[in-house]
Amino acid sequence: MVRIAPNGAHLRGTVVGVEDTGDPSGFLQVTVRVADIGPIARTANMFEQQRGEEVRVLMAGPLVAKLKVRPGMELEADVRRADLHRSFVNPERVSVSPGGEDISAGDATTESEPRAV
Repeated sequence: MVRIAPNGAHLRGTVVGVEDTGDPSGFLQVTVRVADIGPIARTANMFEQQRGEEVRVLMAGPLVAKLKVRPGMELEADVRRADLHRSFVNPERVSVSPGGEDISAGDATTESEPRAV
């Protein structure tokens, strides 16, 4: 097993895909075209070379549903690399903006509340 140093980055970009890969269970793979990537204090930035590229990050399925993440939305989140093949979104440090309106994980609407996009 390869150990990964404590790491993290603040990512901002456009969602280009959301896929249920089934691994790990309960998470969805969100593909983001990276517009900007910045460091997080006291952690290694293992994403700094990703600007302009597409990265795949894992988000808990219920969080994806709560934020209604879909292609075309802008996503801003703190992310960390767990191993060589998996990176995770910090569920407490993520927001999406459809049409310029920010929705953070703490104040997202529920499925029963319709949203104009």
